[in-house]
Amino acid sequence: MLKSTRSPRPGDAIRILGDKYEARAGDIAVLDGIVRNLKPDDVQMICFRFSAYRDPDDKPEYVSASGGPAWYVTVGDLIPTDETVTLRFWRFKGGIQRAGNGVEYTLEVPLWDYRP
Repeated sequence: MLKSTRSPRPGDAIRILGDKYEARAGDIAVLDGIVRNLKPDDVQMICFRFSAYRDPDDKPEYVSASGGPAWYVTVGDLIPTDETVTLRFWRFKGGIQRAGNGVEYTLEVPLWDYRP
C-alpha cells in the first residue's frame, strides 16, 4: 500500500514509537495549530492525553489542545502511515462561546508516526 503524500496538518494524530517523558510507545497525540499544510522545517506542538478544541466554522480553522505531556517536534520528523484514527474534538454549539456550551464530536484523521 502506498503511504500518503499529503503533508501533516494540525488536527492529525501522532503515534509515538518510543517512550519519552510520560508518553509511552503507542500513545496517540494530536498536532496543534492553525489547520494548513505544514512544511518539513515547521515546528509544531504535539499533545498527549488531550482535550482538543477544533471548530471548522472558525476562520482560520485551528486546533488548540490541552493536556500533556506536550512538546514541539519538527514536522519533517513525522513518518507517514497509511492509517487513520478517530479522534475526539470539541467546539462551541452554534458558534456561541460561553461556559457549558461545548459539544464533542469525532473525526477520522490521518495517523503519523514519531520516533523520539
